[in-house]
Amino acid sequence: MDDVGLLNDRLLAAHFRAADEEDARRIAEADANVAHCPSVFAYWSPDETCEWMPLPSLRDFDATVGLGLDDHYYHDNNDMFGEARQTRLMANHEWTANQITSLELVRMLTAEGARASRSTTRPGRSNRGRKPT
Repeated sequence: MDDVGLLNDRLLAAHFRAADEEDARRIAEADANVAHCPSVFAYWSPDETCEWMPLPSLRDFDATVGLGLDDHYYHDNNDMFGEARQTRLMANHEWTANQITSLELVRMLTAEGARASRSTTRPGRSNRGRKPT
């Protein structure tokens, strides 16, 4: 990605599946973003050769990781809370329990998802006196 000028703060890398710890470090250093869509991996029942996204390494390097939804035609999933649940289950399975806290999942669903998608709104914040839309 460096060679073609894509590794920068405008990159939103979906899946980030064939990545290792060095790739995670480079993503974080470039202020690039990652959209984590875990259900598609579970849906396709990967075997032992499947590479999982290096979520703990991305978190350790303070990379921006938002949760996303993959192709709903294949696994009929439009549930972001389900994606959060799947994120925790995958992390527990791959890297032992308690890799991701509930607060981190909420941030991945809100502020980090917005940052990764370059949203100009401020999700995850409440404004006193503002009526819900």
